Amino acid sequence: MDDGLKRNSTAASFSPLLWNSPWLQIMGVMLVCVGVYGNALFNGFVYDDSAQIVQNPWIRDPRFIPEIFTSNVWDFKGLSSNYYRPLMHIINMVSYHLFGLAAWGYHAVNILFHAGVSILVFLICSRLLKRSRRQSFTLFLAPSFIAAVLFAAHPIHTEAVTWISGLPDVSFTFFYLLSFYLYTKAFQESHGLSSKGIYLLSLGFFFLAAFCKETALTLPLILIFYDYAFQEKSIISHTADSIKRYVPFFLVVVAYLLLRIHSLGSFAPSVSHPELGTRQYIINVLPLFMQYLGKLLFPVNLSVYYTVHPIESFFDGQGIISLALSLTFIAVILMAAKKNKAIFFILVMIAVPLLPALYIPAIEGSLIGERYLYLPSVGFVFLLAICIDHLLTRKGKWPSVALAIASLVLLCLYSYGTVTRNLAWKDDSSLWADTVKKSPDNPTIQMYAGYWLFESRPDEARVYFRNALRLKPDLVEDLISEGVTESKLGLIDKALYAFDIAGVVAPDNADVHFNLGIAFSRKGWLDQAIEQYRLAIRLKANYADAHNNLGIAYGQKGMIDKAIEQFQEALRLNPGDSGYHYNIAHAYEIKGWHEKAEEHRRLARSLEHD
Repeated sequence: MDDGLKRNSTAASFSPLLWNSPWLQIMGVMLVCVGVYGNALFNGFVYDDSAQIVQNPWIRDPRFIPEIFTSNVWDFKGLSSNYYRPLMHIINMVSYHLFGLAAWGYHAVNILFHAGVSILVFLICSRLLKRSRRQSFTLFLAPSFIAAVLFAAHPIHTEAVTWISGLPDVSFTFFYLLSFYLYTKAFQESHGLSSKGIYLLSLGFFFLAAFCKETALTLPLILIFYDYAFQEKSIISHTADSIKRYVPFFLVVVAYLLLRIHSLGSFAPSVSHPELGTRQYIINVLPLFMQYLGKLLFPVNLSVYYTVHPIESFFDGQGIISLALSLTFIAVILMAAKKNKAIFFILVMIAVPLLPALYIPAIEGSLIGERYLYLPSVGFVFLLAICIDHLLTRKGKWPSVALAIASLVLLCLYSYGTVTRNLAWKDDSSLWADTVKKSPDNPTIQMYAGYWLFESRPDEARVYFRNALRLKPDLVEDLISEGVTESKLGLIDKALYAFDIAGVVAPDNADVHFNLGIAFSRKGWLDQAIEQYRLAIRLKANYADAHNNLGIAYGQKGMIDKAIEQFQEALRLNPGDSGYHYNIAHAYEIKGWHEKAEEHRRLARSLEHD
């Protein structure tokens, strides 16, 4: 009998403990993450995944670790890039040794990171609301829990989570929020550093976040705004305390920048979208910002590549609307800084992490990337939590009932959107079919679809190429022009990319192969350059410039006799080009044929004077 009473007593005391514990809420958040992203485990490698995983020798051998930390992310393919993200390769290296080339394993890693981020959203939100209002509500109507499950299910995250190459976003956000959470625990309202160990952990996780993605460098600003919004003024105004708090974080920023510049050669060596001038870079920041906020509020018609039309002036329709909305957003932030610092901080959490995505010269590919909203969406769900918190303080049961219904409906809509969007990322065919469907009249998207499918599904790719050429007959000429412009600017890798696509779209175009040869030569890849010049000549036998450039490439390899043959053919086709005469004169000098060399130099000089 006594034993029975003891057992009943234990059960009675255990049940309230369980139901009042945040662990149950954390389990709920994890279940939502697994539920909405479970079907992504059946997806394969898509888009950049094959290059970063299947074709990446760095992740197969730990001996490459020193090279990983001293190179850009694409250096294993001989390409330049603005991205210095060594931890991405390290995480993929661990995944490779655990899963080999099984795509589900890499998807599982992304989902685990996303679950970790969602849990941190719950913990941080609970802490922020605890500071602003000491009230508790029904377990599953708690504002922090609703915020976390809505974050977990938000469809805008599918690019970052479902796309294996979205790893930098989910991993850096995890370490970023973990660093922030530990910082909030290390410092209390009424005194300074309460735990050096927790603070050092926060600093360490910030360093890891920076190694995952450069957007992490915004964290010190977030910490300053957090202290302004939530800490006592006496703490912030104390100079010595401020130094203790912030200087180590800024030292991490400096250390990261030094490593980045050492590895890349400069802060951002590659300039994207050279077709836009400085003025267009500036005036298009606000329209981009508004489009990002729009996708955060209404995550529909999601796409891996967006059709974006840069504005030419603030005085056209889109420019005026963007300017007005942006000024309104700024005005709300400034008002909140005086009247409601919690909302001020949350709006900053949305805007500040989005700033790097608004620096157009560094954005590769589409001007809009859904993955760039992964961290800013944390601020968005925090804002929802604040609104819910305010609603639940009102008297009566109807606010709670309305909240429960609205939250459930929104969670269902988000979950449906995410599960459905995961299907689009199943493979390259489904991804680009979905992208083209949403932008059927965009020749660039049709072209990219063909390019990414060319190796795996050549017949399907050719359909996209034909559509692209139908929509834009001068597409190949535009690609060549784009490549030439980028080559003149020293952006050789981008030039190669443009010529490469042009070569796939129009493999029988001699000019494409000629310009590819020039780009390869500038990279120092003479064998590839020779191959392209020979292809150009095969397609266009009277291509004098191709013969001349082939001669130069042969000369650079020390194959002087072959060089002379090509220079002679170039002169036969175009005897009035002084440059050809100088080139063959140089080749004759190397052979020791001084009289012939002098004869061609005289001819070159006479042509120049004519």
